[in-house]
Order: sequence, then structure tokens, then C-alpha cells
Amino acid sequence: MRVLNGGAEDGAAAFVSGVLRTAGFEPIEALDAARPIDTTATVFYAPGLQRAAADVNSLIEADPRQIVEGTDDDANWRQFGQFVDVLVILGPSPTGAG
Repeated sequence: MRVLNGGAEDGAAAFVSGVLRTAGFEPIEALDAARPIDTTATVFYAPGLQRAAADVNSLIEADPRQIVEGTDDDANWRQFGQFVDVLVILGPSPTGAG
């Protein structure tokens, strides 16, 4: 799995990677996304790995509608998805959030 910064504040992807690592996941290096996202978080998963994405999301708490199977139509999945089972992209915090 990997966490990308797609519009979140600096260091957010590395921080979330650390949280996931502490919880027993094995994220690889956090990087910047190929393309920013508009949602607070999106969780992509490889075919057949929806359960793994749901397990990751139990910590991230993205909107369940933002847990989707990765496809080559998405620039972030196209660039980073081939190397992971789950790809988390962090976007901007909701307006008014700290």
C-alpha cells in the first residue's frame, strides 16, 4: 500500500503512513500524487481487494463512496497503482477543519 498527498497539507501522507504502519500495515514511501483530488481522501484498491481497502479505511475514515477499484482512467492509479494493493490519496481538509 501507499499513501499519496493529493492536496493535503505538507507531511500528511507521511503522517498517515506512520499511523497505518503502527496499526500493522506495511505502506511504502509516501509521495505526492500525480494529480490533486477534490475530496478529503480516496482509497483505491486492486481488483478483488475491496476488503483490504475497507480495512485501511477503518483508520482513515474516508467517505465510503470514495473507496473505489483503481482503473487506468485515474492518473494517480495509473502512475502508482501497479505497485500496490491499496492506494490512499489525501486531499484538502474540509473547509473550516483545522
